[in-house]
Amino acid sequence: MKSMLIFFSAIIVSMACFCQLPNPEGKQTNSNGIKFGIKAGVAIAKSKIEYNTATSPGNGEPKSKLGAMGGVFARMFLGHKALFQPELLMVGKGTKENNQYYSYRTDLTYVELPLNILYKPSDSKGSFFIGGGPAPAFYIGENVFYS
Repeated sequence: MKSMLIFFSAIIVSMACFCQLPNPEGKQTNSNGIKFGIKAGVAIAKSKIEYNTATSPGNGEPKSKLGAMGGVFARMFLGHKALFQPELLMVGKGTKENNQYYSYRTDLTYVELPLNILYKPSDSKGSFFIGGGPAPAFYIGENVFYS
């Protein structure tokens, strides 16, 4: 069940919807220029925590935590099949842990700036791309809940 949830969450996160309005003649719009879009989804985060067994009772296993992700992107065509897609995203990450002694949750917030180079392998009308690039992230805050 847990693996199915992670699988479907990954599919939802990786999907993005794009719309094109046809020009007045009813033909598909030209692929030149810059296109802008909005992204929203779910981020799944899990941290590895090492404990000092002398001072920390009950070493529970940290669990995956769902966080929100949202932001904007621009898509610039570099050629017929290559694109540059910078994004500005706000991503919620963190960890949670429950055991017999305590309940602990950390919510971390990051601003990420992925700089992706994409390749479109076919001339189809769909939006299938292969690519990647660096994604610097900047920590902007946290909330810690402990009981």
